[in-house]
Amino acid sequence: FLILSDEFFIPINKSIDLNNEIKKLKKELNYQEGFLNIINNKLSNNNFLKNAPKELVQKEKKKQSDVSERILIIQNQLKNLSKNN
Repeated sequence: FLILSDEFFIPINKSIDLNNEIKKLKKELNYQEGFLNIINNKLSNNNFLKNAPKELVQKEKKKQSDVSERILIIQNQLKNLSKNN
């Protein structure tokens, strides 16, 4: 599981439904990619960059970095689960 951009693992002794887990991760990946697209559009808008307070622009850049990292983590999780499937 993820807390902010930190990834934690809990060993599970019971078997999990890999297909269901892959489905959940794909849904989360899709959501995060959409969110990243919104942030990228905002940061590519020159009016936003010119008129927004610098603190807000920095917050959006931090969000962009965090979401990009989450996407990489989810992609790695999907890759690892697909190997086991």
